[in-house]
Amino acid sequence: MPEKPLLLPRCFVRLCCGPLKPFQSVTSNHLVRFRSPSPRKNLPPSISRKRAEANFLCSFERAFVAGHCQTKQITWRDFALQGYGIPDLITFPWSTDQNQTPVSSLEALRQKLQRQQLNAFELKLRDWRKGIVQAYRYRYFCDRSIVVLPGDVADRASKRLELFGSLDVGLWSFDPDTDLITKYFTPLQGTARNLQARDKAIESILNKIQLCKALK
Repeated sequence: MPEKPLLLPRCFVRLCCGPLKPFQSVTSNHLVRFRSPSPRKNLPPSISRKRAEANFLCSFERAFVAGHCQTKQITWRDFALQGYGIPDLITFPWSTDQNQTPVSSLEALRQKLQRQQLNAFELKLRDWRKGIVQAYRYRYFCDRSIVVLPGDVADRASKRLELFGSLDVGLWSFDPDTDLITKYFTPLQGTARNLQARDKAIESILNKIQLCKALK
């Protein structure tokens, strides 16, 4: 008896968004949106992420997915992979072309995920040097890693653009008032430095899918 196709979008949205209510950062280009509990919230307020940075992230996610992605996107905030840090945001494209063969098994889903480009974003309001160190770590399991900064901070960081290039880490700026994203340097599409780490990231996504199916 043939297996039923995995019906991902509805299940995912219920799992990651909670009650069905409007959420500002979800756009028509969002297919799936995950949000992990951030360990930063367990830290004292003096060193926890400031609300301004959280708002910066929310606005950037919405603007990037709505205006800079040609296909539907799966996004995951505070994606934790042990030993490789916690990107503020990871994204990857997911085609929903009706002409494509439906994903009918977990192994087929795994193979499809492995073909997608994983993008990691680290957002900072001031400390671009810390951001580039963190973003460099994400390149071990993501195919592309980019630091996103406010315009004035990005202008200062762009004076060291050769450093970003040598580390293969992108530099973008974002203005939340206008939703303008300026791309100072975007690495070419590449492959994660550690394929085993990338496979672990894929398995984390698959585990989320399995949990989602169990909750249906």
